[in-house]
Amino acid sequence: MEIREATVLDLEKLFTLEEECFEHPFKKEDILRELSENPVAKYFVGVEGDEIVGFVNFWITFDSATINQVCVTKSRRKCGFGGVLMNYALKIAKDNECEFMTLEVRKSNIAAIALYEKCGFTLVTTKPQYYENGEDALYYVKGLI
Repeated sequence: MEIREATVLDLEKLFTLEEECFEHPFKKEDILRELSENPVAKYFVGVEGDEIVGFVNFWITFDSATINQVCVTKSRRKCGFGGVLMNYALKIAKDNECEFMTLEVRKSNIAAIALYEKCGFTLVTTKPQYYENGEDALYYVKGLI
């Protein structure tokens, strides 16, 4: 899998992946704003052949980075692509002198939790009823220095 920075030309595919992967996907306008207007947003896509098979979206603010989303198309899950995208995000954060990276994940998202823990993230706390459906979020952090 090759990783490259996402562009506005990827908008349709990013939105398609959003709808496939997330219960509450971002709207196209939100994705476009992240790609073109948000100065702290980083969006990278994983490409296999000519097909975008996943993406990672994160923010870098001062000395920290925050994972917003990691997404891999259903047909390519359990192939290691999520780990490749996460490790790329960690590399970019380190290259930008971030001291740590954080993320929140639904308590029920067992596959994502396993990925994050495999990438070295540590559970810090639980955010009760964080999501719109009342589900708890697990808050993870990983030191980068």
